[in-house]
Amino acid sequence: EDEIDARYVSPLVARSPHAVLFRNVRGYRYPLVSGLLSDRRRLALCLGMEGAQTVNRLRQAIDRPIPPVVVPTGPVKEVVLRGDEVDLAALPIPVMADLDGGPFIASAVTIASHPDLGRNAGIYRMMYRNRNTLGIDIVTPNNLRAMYEDTSARGESLPVSIAVGAAPIEMLAATFKAPMEVDELGVAGGLREEAVELVPGETIPVDGLANAEMILEGELLPGGHVHPEGQYGEFSRL
Repeated sequence: EDEIDARYVSPLVARSPHAVLFRNVRGYRYPLVSGLLSDRRRLALCLGMEGAQTVNRLRQAIDRPIPPVVVPTGPVKEVVLRGDEVDLAALPIPVMADLDGGPFIASAVTIASHPDLGRNAGIYRMMYRNRNTLGIDIVTPNNLRAMYEDTSARGESLPVSIAVGAAPIEMLAATFKAPMEVDELGVAGGLREEAVELVPGETIPVDGLANAEMILEGELLPGGHVHPEGQYGEFSRL
């Protein structure tokens, strides 16, 4: 409940044996939660089970996915901001480590659709640039990069729906490095044992997670807009 400076969020989460909800981040109106999936016990809790059972549950979800369904509206549509109303600086985006190049959104679920390659849901780190621009890391081979390279080669942008504050199950499914033909949201449905609900995009032709805290809608522009990013502490500590 205490007021906390966003600079101290990361070290406090690293020290805590639990996930942490910061209700009062200095200078921001939004709360911030971190550490939801930081260990295997928490992964099991989000699936309502314990220990090694999670492996079997994930295997079943991959083998028997449940496709998502599109619903007319959902909680994420309660407030809609457009144009000059959009200001990413209003979000309590933390700096993860001392030497990072800036604040990063590190656990949003990014959804893209491609007419030939299908749908991809993944987690890609995003660096804050300005009030309406994020950088996204797709330098390594992955499905989103393949979609982007195809649309960019045709001079087209790739719309993306970015769910900030997605449920743990959707976050877990989005970390699965699935083959291109596998819809990670179907895997999330298999984990839930019911279809994930999606809502139509407001400004882009991509459906977003109906129960996310918020969705950022945008597009990856053609031609490649490359900016320096570093540094960012990866699992390799580099």
